[in-house]
Amino acid sequence: MKKAIIACAVLCVVSLIATVGFAAALGTQAIQEFAEKGGYGLLSRAGSGVSIDVDIEDAGEDGRTLQKTDSLDFAPAQLLAVQADWGSVQVRRSADEQAHIRLQQYARSAQDVKEVEIKQISDGEVKISASKPEQASNAAAVILIEIPQSVTDLQLSTQFGEIEIEHLTFTGALQAETALGNIELSGVQANAMTLYAKKGALELDKACRAANMQLTVDFGSVELEAPVGVSYAVQYEIQTGGIETNVMASAAENNRNGAGVSGYVLSNCDAAANAQENIQVQIQAGSLELESDFD
Repeated sequence: MKKAIIACAVLCVVSLIATVGFAAALGTQAIQEFAEKGGYGLLSRAGSGVSIDVDIEDAGEDGRTLQKTDSLDFAPAQLLAVQADWGSVQVRRSADEQAHIRLQQYARSAQDVKEVEIKQISDGEVKISASKPEQASNAAAVILIEIPQSVTDLQLSTQFGEIEIEHLTFTGALQAETALGNIELSGVQANAMTLYAKKGALELDKACRAANMQLTVDFGSVELEAPVGVSYAVQYEIQTGGIETNVMASAAENNRNGAGVSGYVLSNCDAAANAQENIQVQIQAGSLELESDFD
């Protein structure tokens, strides 16, 4: 018997839920702060001329130039954990068997540069500490990490910055976390992925692959390009907000829960247990975009 194909054009009207739901759940003060800080980006303090954090591609703008570079080169363990309390992170493949970490500070003057320590705790753990990381300044930090193929598991965290990972494959697990910023993945594959943005967005393209994926946002959005050529199940719970999708689903369910929604989307399978990829999405306040093709 042929499967019934359900076109999930729009499972929930985000504009209605987002405007009414956000105001009801978060209050006027939180909404005002959200707007003043530029929406989901939450990356700059409006009108102050002082940057809390910047996108990686913007590090050298607004009169900032490269002022200082701190570095560390070492032979990593199979599981590598890098914890930073300040800085946006880029991860790429190393050309050799070494791991290379470069922390570049961009600022308008040397007086804005922070004292930074890159400390290797062990072959599998590195901590990056900056003086007064919570204090806003005109400096922007970009942490460039190159890892060899011998690294099977990667754990990343930063308190102030975004995380970008491109075209890497892990036979183990990938974990990435930021308190303030976005996490963007392109062409990344792992056995399992766990991504968390406290304030920001998670963005994954259709080339990202994981048998099990946990995507969590406290305040922001999840933008997910639907996997191609595999069966998958997306299960979501959004406390305040909604979902938009244009994928062709084998089955779908969407339930209103006060100011939020919960449900699932199945593609090329009849149950989550039979899916090649299982994706769990948890959002406190924000939206989920599940698209077959982003512009």
